[in-house]
Amino acid sequence: MGYRDRNVAVGLTPTPVGGLDREQVVQRVLARLAAARSAWNAADVRGEVEQLLAAAGIVTDPAVRIELAEDLTARTMSRCVPLLDRDGAPEHIRAWTSPPVLAVEADLTARLAARATDRPAGIPDTDPIPPVDVAAGATRLDPGQAAAVAALAGPRRLVVIEGAAGAGKTTTLAATRNLLAEQGRRLVVVTPTLKAATVAAAEVGAVAGSAARLAYQYGYRWNGDGAWSRLPLGHTDLVTGRAYAGPGEGAAAGR
Repeated sequence: MGYRDRNVAVGLTPTPVGGLDREQVVQRVLARLAAARSAWNAADVRGEVEQLLAAAGIVTDPAVRIELAEDLTARTMSRCVPLLDRDGAPEHIRAWTSPPVLAVEADLTARLAARATDRPAGIPDTDPIPPVDVAAGATRLDPGQAAAVAALAGPRRLVVIEGAAGAGKTTTLAATRNLLAEQGRRLVVVTPTLKAATVAAAEVGAVAGSAARLAYQYGYRWNGDGAWSRLPLGHTDLVTGRAYAGPGEGAAAGR
């Protein structure tokens, strides 16, 4: 199981508490948290701290180790910013994030806003909602779903549609796929998780994959500490050992 008795010499040199760069640990904790999610709580922070202390090989008295873990957790929390504009939020709520995460969100928002206002020539500022029978492609769509299908299959570069649970998002996407197929276009569904992608592929009938898979197909690589890089075309992929040739046919997304 890999157990090692701390009182038996095994040729390993533990890291002394004083030799640990606490500022570097805080930066790694924040990067690892942001790599997995955009919000967290104090327990998530403490868990990452404990993992990094174990990986560093810290061996000391329990009281000293507890003080070290609590200090690193407090330092990390001091670098976080709250997502809720009120006091007294339950501790289990993931209501904390970091300035870099907020900066990424602001950058994405700005990019999407710019794309939303960038319309191809000939498209009016306000598109009329087409008749239901034109947009529907199926009699089971209600007027709201039909309008959503027409917008998704239209010429705009960015369309944002929100729907609560049970609103018929899957039905809408399936109808969109049919309408796009009639136009000689195709639908690619991207989901947060692989499980959701599997469900979408089965229910919508379109090519589906997780967001991580899409990023991977486009050459992006990352590690557990949140460090990202991108493979140039033709360079050797250390994961596969082959030259990177760009995204596969099923992952190619329109611009």
